[in-house]
Amino acid sequence: MTGGFPPAVTRVFTRLQAPTKTQTRQNWLRAVAVRTTRQHPDLAAELVKILGIELRGNEANPLGNLSIEEIAVCYGALLATLDSRRRSAGQFFTPDDAAAFMAAQSRDFPAGTWLDPCCGVGNLAWHLVAAQSNPARFVRENLVLIDVDETALRSAVALLGADFLSGGDHEGLAQLWAKASNRDFLSKSGLAPHENITDSGQTRRREKLGF
Repeated sequence: MTGGFPPAVTRVFTRLQAPTKTQTRQNWLRAVAVRTTRQHPDLAAELVKILGIELRGNEANPLGNLSIEEIAVCYGALLATLDSRRRSAGQFFTPDDAAAFMAAQSRDFPAGTWLDPCCGVGNLAWHLVAAQSNPARFVRENLVLIDVDETALRSAVALLGADFLSGGDHEGLAQLWAKASNRDFLSKSGLAPHENITDSGQTRRREKLGF
């Protein structure tokens, strides 16, 4: 399953893989919680609440040295081991080079709120944020995340908040989480206000696959 992955991803995959979806999901969310609370101990209480995890003291940090793309690869690999539909569906994240290129084009769009309708663990959104002149403000005020996979959505909020928000920005993390929505982008219910939308091609092929 991980034969073509970088060694760091393979090590994390092996560490987090469990016999059941529930155990694997808990392992994953705990790993995200450790990474993000180490980055932002000042936001730790909010981060673990978003992730729905209680940390148990001095835990290992398996995601600590991974890039956002490697984190997305690891998450996808964990899903694929537990769901045959996911294995056959193929890759569900935007690779770093493509995501960075697409994000750079966002500078040519009018200022406003961006909606990522199929955010996964946040790979494309991460590059979109990094391309902005003020990433912290963009995360706080101009980013809306949607995904049918609740675990991925919670992970994206935590990872993006920890990577880009300023120290002590409790309100910014609360705003990002309040705007996030666990839903199908293509359903008939109304969307949060936005001016622009990302589309890596995943939106039209996404099914409800996840933990």
